[in-house]
Amino acid sequence: MKKQLSLKIFGNVQGVGFRNWAQNNAASLDINGYIKNEPDNTVSILAQGKEKNLEKFLKMCYDGPSFAQVTHVTPEWQEITEPFSRFDIL
Repeated sequence: MKKQLSLKIFGNVQGVGFRNWAQNNAASLDINGYIKNEPDNTVSILAQGKEKNLEKFLKMCYDGPSFAQVTHVTPEWQEITEPFSRFDIL
């Protein structure tokens, strides 16, 4: 059964390749959804997939790519309202 995870990533996470990094990792874990930069210098992710894959993805997001400095992650598990067929960078 598929789940949905909404994430907000805080720290030095824009301009460090976070969106491409997340897209590549999402693809390797068969996760769909999107990632986008926010005006408050955070990154938002909506991820859909198998719960065990989403848990792996969440753990990866606490580190991020090598140039990122993640200070805080706020995960929120949700019901899927609109299924996605791929993982997009917005």
